[in-house]
Amino acid sequence: MFFNKKKKEEGWDIDMDKYHGSLLDSDNNKQKIIALILSDFPNSIFHGFSSRRNDNQLFSLRTDCFIPFGDISNYYTKKLAEKEGKII
Repeated sequence: MFFNKKKKEEGWDIDMDKYHGSLLDSDNNKQKIIALILSDFPNSIFHGFSSRRNDNQLFSLRTDCFIPFGDISNYYTKKLAEKEGKII
């Protein structure tokens, strides 16, 4: 995921500086991350979130989740079919 002005406009809470962008530790970002991951990997299990203090003295978000191999395989098959012009 690239952190840019568009992502901020989509409602992500992002800390931007000249060279870096990171998701801030917020309930909004946690809900968006869960929804984003589950949209492609529906059997994922979230173990939690944590944060670390970044260079700007704000807290950047980390996610700990398990994505089953079956979901990854299904995602790959779907993307490969899309690339070949097939719909699954």
